[in-house]
Amino acid sequence: MPLMQGSMPEVITLQTSCEASGIPTFVPDINLMQADPFIRGGNGFSLQLCVPEDRLAEARALLPERMRTSSSALAIARNPIDALGSQVRWCCVLLITAPLGVWFGLRYLVLTHKLEQKPAEHAWTVGAFWLSFLLVLVLAARIVVRSIHR
Repeated sequence: MPLMQGSMPEVITLQTSCEASGIPTFVPDINLMQADPFIRGGNGFSLQLCVPEDRLAEARALLPERMRTSSSALAIARNPIDALGSQVRWCCVLLITAPLGVWFGLRYLVLTHKLEQKPAEHAWTVGAFWLSFLLVLVLAARIVVRSIHR
């Protein structure tokens, strides 16, 4: 059963706590992520920590306080709009993936256009989309200028 989803340090820290308490754990795709985080697609920096169903309550007690809220970290991460927004923001930060940020951003804007209540990080996601768009535009302009001057 999935216990939480988060970054590699978060997952490994909680995995260590669970294992120290005698709760067996499993992290799908951890070796694949260490080799190439983007081969899995989606959010390449996110891992999921799984525990046996009969030990789930014990494992939840080990979660940090910030992850014990009514909407668990896993529930937030499973929301496809939030996950897509996270992808847009990461693509902008990584610069080389700005074209993907534009693609994901267009999908994000279509999905959130008619929502009455926007996702929590909506303003950052829209800003990241426009920054990714600007980066792609600048890159395209540089390519065109260089091809003209040859």
